[in-house]
Amino acid sequence: MSSTLETKDPADVKDYAIEWAEVLTAETDTLSTSAWSTSEPTGLTVATAPPPAISGTKTIVWVSGGIPNTKYVLTNTVTTAGGRTHERSITIPCLQR
Repeated sequence: MSSTLETKDPADVKDYAIEWAEVLTAETDTLSTSAWSTSEPTGLTVATAPPPAISGTKTIVWVSGGIPNTKYVLTNTVTTAGGRTHERSITIPCLQR
């Protein structure tokens, strides 16, 4: 599943989040791990400060950079405490503003 978000200027440092409540099948299931990756071409960077985080049922990442007139796919893979693995992607259009 992929969704397209508002455009990002190459100079922006922005946070993006994915809500995972719908995939947590049991009340006691929680997000255990979260890993983020970016698509080719290079240029969009997953920030290490602040680091990617899990906040309740949401995962959060900060990104910077990008090449104007390029669409990037930012992918988040999570594992739940119950052992399930899920993946979602966000399309981020990069435009010089």
